[in-house]
Amino acid sequence: MQEFVGLGCASMLGRYSKGDSTRILSHAYSEGIRHFDVARSYGYGEAESLLGRVFKSSSDIKISTKFGVVPMRKAKLFSFAKPFIRPFIRKKVPSSLLIDYKNENVIDEELLKSSISASLKALQVDQVYRLFVHEPPSSWAIDSGLSNALEGLVEDGTICGWGVSGYVDSINEISHNPLNLGVTNFQSSLNLFNYPDFKELKLEAIFSLFHRGYVIKVLDDLAKNKAFTSRFEVVFGCDYLEHSSAFWAVALMAAVTDCRMVLATKSCLSLDESLSAIGYGKRIDFDVAEKSILTIREGV
Repeated sequence: MQEFVGLGCASMLGRYSKGDSTRILSHAYSEGIRHFDVARSYGYGEAESLLGRVFKSSSDIKISTKFGVVPMRKAKLFSFAKPFIRPFIRKKVPSSLLIDYKNENVIDEELLKSSISASLKALQVDQVYRLFVHEPPSSWAIDSGLSNALEGLVEDGTICGWGVSGYVDSINEISHNPLNLGVTNFQSSLNLFNYPDFKELKLEAIFSLFHRGYVIKVLDDLAKNKAFTSRFEVVFGCDYLEHSSAFWAVALMAAVTDCRMVLATKSCLSLDESLSAIGYGKRIDFDVAEKSILTIREGV
């Protein structure tokens, strides 16, 4: 089952402390997870170094990293303040699936060259499994120079492959742009609420299953609706309240996709719940899962 799982490291050394981040990484490894998803910008530019230290002696892991979003310039100075301000950081739950983010960086061969060099050094490896272009705008089209540079990294064994990573609306446009026919690997955000609209999108990995808490909030509200829970029980054959909202958010997506699921987690316990949900989801009939997802969407 763990071949379907990756651990997302976006909050490592950001919202999560060094101690918590290390415990989660080590626990993920002990539970059989071997794929770790990171980026040059995660943890204010320090998350890759943490993975490098934790997995320095592990030869059986696969690391996907990204370039294109640049760590903040004052990241090193800010790192001293993180332990003091972290207790006061409150995650704001989005009110919808809309993403208001614009990557203003020029994603070219020069940025690729500097980023991959820094990533390999921080990760303490000679090769990464996948290198993704990180959150380019929806109008982005890869030019021949960058494409050739990426293929050169594949040929010399620095990376096993490359692709594009971003939120689903942008990835949908990018993947259907005729200028991007050479891009074959995509990972994107997908969850119970946008899956029916993008289920035909060919992805190798999905992330943001909870959409920063939005999906969980909506599912929690539905759990209070007796009419919904009764309809769900008829469709699924199980009491909705038997499991948490987070469990359903993961399990139903695991039932309808064979993509690698990049899990974001705040604790070892929540990671265990997500792994249990994936195992449960892989045993759910596909048609039942799709009807259940439709029932959830209709209940909102």
